[in-house]
Amino acid sequence: MIKFEGPKIIVESFQCSRGVVAMQDADMTPLQGQMVRIYLDDNLNVAINPKQDMYWQLAEMMLPPPMTRQIDQGSVLSAVSNVAYIMRGESAIDAIDTEGGRIARVGQFWQNYRQDIEWRVVSGGIEWLTERTPKAGEEYSIIIENLLESPNIITEAVSLDLAMVEIKTFCLPE
Repeated sequence: MIKFEGPKIIVESFQCSRGVVAMQDADMTPLQGQMVRIYLDDNLNVAINPKQDMYWQLAEMMLPPPMTRQIDQGSVLSAVSNVAYIMRGESAIDAIDTEGGRIARVGQFWQNYRQDIEWRVVSGGIEWLTERTPKAGEEYSIIIENLLESPNIITEAVSLDLAMVEIKTFCLPE
């Protein structure tokens, strides 16, 4: 007798002219998307899609391709950095519209302008605190970080269920 449990095909123990076939099972999950033929070999072991001659064919089926489902797990906040270029003004404060973000870095990495030592964030921009600044009329970069809300969706594999597959079974050997 042949049974199916989830992704497994189970050949129950039975007696035939060649001897006793022991109970055996095979997981069909790795074979999804293929035509599968299940045989008994000359030693009464289950063989799947063999390349050599077999004793008896037990079943055949076309398995569906692997399927997945997406599960929405709400949303997550992630930091997104944008680079803006600012023209250095004449005053100690340069106006910057951060559009709701925060100023993370001023100048190129090699310039090494240090926050709260050489510059600090003030309402509407940044204030230069020392003489070590870009020259008036010189363009410099700033990095503005914004928090972006994005969906958190995971993809999960759907288990193969042979109950949903059309399986042609053949009579057991005598």
